[in-house]
Amino acid sequence: MEEFISGFNKDDKNFDNETLLEKFYLYIKELFLSSYLKYLKLTLDTSEKKIIFEKIKKYLDIFINKSSGYLNNLLEVLLPLQEDTKTKREFNDLIIYVMEQLNNYGIDCIKKNTKFCKYHSLIYFEQSFNYYQKYLAKENHALLGMNLLKKMKEQKQISEEYINDINSGAVVIVKTLLLKEEIFDETSLSFIPNETGFTKNFGILGGINKNKNQLDNENITLILREYEKVLASIQINQNLTEKEAICIASILKLNSLLALFDSKRKYLFDLADRCKLIIEHLRIDENKKWCKEFFELNEQLQKMNMDTPRKSDHELLENIRKLYPKEFDELEKEFEKTRGTIKFIDYITKTHPYDEIERDKKTVDFKTYNLELLLKLKKRYQPESYMPGDEISEKKYCIKHEIASKLGNLISKLENK
Repeated sequence: MEEFISGFNKDDKNFDNETLLEKFYLYIKELFLSSYLKYLKLTLDTSEKKIIFEKIKKYLDIFINKSSGYLNNLLEVLLPLQEDTKTKREFNDLIIYVMEQLNNYGIDCIKKNTKFCKYHSLIYFEQSFNYYQKYLAKENHALLGMNLLKKMKEQKQISEEYINDINSGAVVIVKTLLLKEEIFDETSLSFIPNETGFTKNFGILGGINKNKNQLDNENITLILREYEKVLASIQINQNLTEKEAICIASILKLNSLLALFDSKRKYLFDLADRCKLIIEHLRIDENKKWCKEFFELNEQLQKMNMDTPRKSDHELLENIRKLYPKEFDELEKEFEKTRGTIKFIDYITKTHPYDEIERDKKTVDFKTYNLELLLKLKKRYQPESYMPGDEISEKKYCIKHEIASKLGNLISKLENK
């Protein structure tokens, strides 16, 4: 059997052949039943048990890669291990290992960005989560031990978050519209062609529900979040591209639909300026449909600014500084003392944390000084709005303004090195 498996080329197109997979399964099932399970009932030392479980993992890997139904059957064969106190922990470790491998395959599938990659990866993530539900959800987690418990929570969270993202349907809408070089269009989302030429109802994909051709605010917010994720990934390299301009135009459109132009004006003005810069620099044809719509949205934004007089940022900052000198002085001293290094990042995230910080820590390295981290933080600390006359709201706006300004300086220095 060892020769049969080791000599087999996994890239061979016949590897998907169900007959061959069944042959693999029958060999390994027999090995588990006739040797490993019987041997594990004996009194073994730790090193002997470790060797057996490493071999079990090796054989399970054959089916994890294909997310094969035979994997379910093999885990059922091994289930007596969970019922035995001597091997319970090792069985749970096997399940967590299987979850981890399935999640890794799911993430790799997304990174390849091939046709239907998100839906192929969904199979891996759902299978991973199903194993948690079936084998671990009812377990006494205290018996797992700290290391296994930590790994289990991590793998469960990975599968849950990806399932939620993919099922929203928002990622598909964003990707499709950007590929078609169109900004978000709320009137044509009932059905949309996919790569096969068929049409998909986004209600079937989940998350996007339409009622009389109207998207509700929750769905629009989901789509807006996906556009902002795409924009953050594009802006890491700072190249000017038409894709970024289309992405910004869509973000403006979505904020307009959510009636957020007034509350997020500073953030949106900055984005609109960036979009105009790209259009001018790349000499994009302003008669393009998306380009025309962007200039209409930008005109609304500019008009709103003229119609609603507010204190200038400079005047507001001066007033709030006088009221709260200690906090602004401390921010300035810390920036000078740490010279804007990772210690300064630690300081601002601890003293002025933002809502999404725990989620960001799962995807961005917060321990190393890097451009991706600075760009992410600048976006998070971008002051979006304040309530005129509300001292607490104005103070929060000004603190964010100061932090964003300092992060902007650090980004410029890093880019000019």
